Amino acid sequence: MRYTRQVLISTLIFFVAFLLLGCSQTQQKFYDASLDGAEQLKEAIEEANGRLILVQVGGDWCQWCVRLNQTISEDPELLKAINERFQWVHIYFGKENKNEAAMQMLDNPTDMGFPAFVLLDAQGKVLHKIPTGGFEEGDGYDKAKLLLFIKTLQVPENLEVEEYVGMEE
Repeated sequence: MRYTRQVLISTLIFFVAFLLLGCSQTQQKFYDASLDGAEQLKEAIEEANGRLILVQVGGDWCQWCVRLNQTISEDPELLKAINERFQWVHIYFGKENKNEAAMQMLDNPTDMGFPAFVLLDAQGKVLHKIPTGGFEEGDGYDKAKLLLFIKTLQVPENLEVEEYVGMEE
């Protein structure tokens, strides 16, 4: 009887731990294929309050998009810097929704690969299209390069950035 009780308690503890571990491993979704990207851009412009708008184009189907989101959202310093400096918005692009109107508003950044950054002024004018490959390091992203970009808008030297207007900062 005592052995049976120990087995039941051990099994219960294992089951609860397994459930808790499974819940903590749930991946946060940043992209929503059901949203209208053009509407997201309009909302971002309304909420920018003079800040630049950093649009991240991609999808949760893209492992590099997920890695970039995890790098930023799981690092308090990066997340704080990005939220202070930018109105950060994620626009989905994929087979479920190509968000054609939004892509047109963003000057079609999909030719750069995914994820892609598009930097807008507070009124929604495209300033730069920035491929994110230069921020990659190994199987993830380089925090120092991302932080430098967020704080100063400097991009790694190996990136070809399509520039539309000079930055006044």
